[in-house]
Formats: sequence, C-alpha cells, structure tokens
Amino acid sequence: MISVRPKVFCVPSIFPAASSRLVDFCLVQSPASQLLNTSERVLVTLHDEKDGMRLRLWSLDDGRCVMISPRDLTGEKRIVRVLTISNEAYPGWVMCVCEDSEVFIVSVYTMTFLKSFNLNFENL
Repeated sequence: MISVRPKVFCVPSIFPAASSRLVDFCLVQSPASQLLNTSERVLVTLHDEKDGMRLRLWSLDDGRCVMISPRDLTGEKRIVRVLTISNEAYPGWVMCVCEDSEVFIVSVYTMTFLKSFNLNFENL
C-alpha cells in the first residue's frame, strides 16, 4: 500500500477575473529529479487563455510554475486533451489532442513542438 500525503494543492480558477481556464492536466516523469531538486513527477496543465492555448509545467514540491509554453506552440489549433506518453525512451513527451483530431507531440521540458499527425476515423 502506498501512503500519499499531499504537500501542494492546485486549485484552478479561484479568482473570477482569472485570464485562463484549466482545460486538462497530466503527470509526467521529471527528467532529473536529483539534479533539479524536484519531485519524481511534475504536473502539466493545459490552459485556454484569451490569446491561445498554453501548457504549464508545475513543481509538485512547492507548487510553483517552472515553465510556460509559447503562445504559438500549436498555432491556432484548439487543444482539448493533454496525455502523457508513458515510455522511458520519450521522457517528458505529451500528446496534445485537438478538436479536429490533429495530435501534436510536445516536449514539456523544453516546451517545443516535436511532431504532428492526424487521427482520421471516418473510414473505419
């Protein structure tokens, strides 16, 4: 049995005038938790802001935001889900699934776009 004792609570949209809305979140493995003095996992959140979609990377040790994606990371696409790629060969990679079934692969450690492809299920 694993004993979990939370240290940080992340509560989105506490203030009504907040400029962004939390859309989705996932946990990813930290690249080098001992070197960066962070927890073994970090929280990735997806926000819908006035000027576009943004990813944020959060420390689970102290609750601070350690990185924010650029506004033009996925262009004008509206992302609806962010999913962890659970593979040791691709640490920190997430899939950003858009409304139009396009998928973007993003490295959350560098907040860079890596690859995109389209999931077309019309012919199944």
